[in-house]
Amino acid sequence: GLMLAMGSIAAMQRMSGPAEPVSAASATETITVTATVNEWISFSVSPTSVTLSPDPVDSSGNENVASSTDITLVCGTNDGSGFTIQINEDAGDGLSSGANSIDLSSVTGTITAGTDGYGIQATTTSANTSIAYRYAWWGNNVVGQIDNTPRPFVTSTAAVASATTTAKFKAACDKMQPSGSYQDTVTVVCAGAS
Repeated sequence: GLMLAMGSIAAMQRMSGPAEPVSAASATETITVTATVNEWISFSVSPTSVTLSPDPVDSSGNENVASSTDITLVCGTNDGSGFTIQINEDAGDGLSSGANSIDLSSVTGTITAGTDGYGIQATTTSANTSIAYRYAWWGNNVVGQIDNTPRPFVTSTAAVASATTTAKFKAACDKMQPSGSYQDTVTVVCAGAS
């Protein structure tokens, strides 16, 4: 009797299975996470002062092609369109001493001892970076004229951590050029392209 009843209860429990859990009440919220990546640009020029050597006209009256040492310009940006370096000078008259000046008579030209001329040339090996045709001369005495209008000098077409340009100034003049200390102030500006 008793064992039969207990067996029947156990059989009924096996048939009905475990009791269903009762679902707890719930609520859902979302969390918004924000981080800002700023656009950045870095630019350096070294050195920032150069003296052309040898003198375009020395103390014996000899005429020379004068050149600066290499000038290194380094620009980097995360601007997806890259950057542009523009170049111009303060007065647009080349190297000057008072009312006297030394400059190219054309947009580009070859610096030749004994002939008035002054300008800059540049080169780069950085990816996606190029020198404007006016200044894209290297390993020779061809230079581009610098005037007082900001003009494209170096261009990159993509974001770049660090793009290096090497530039050099060159000048020459006739030995009858009035003596003096001839100077020029050149401005280079690097900005994002977009």
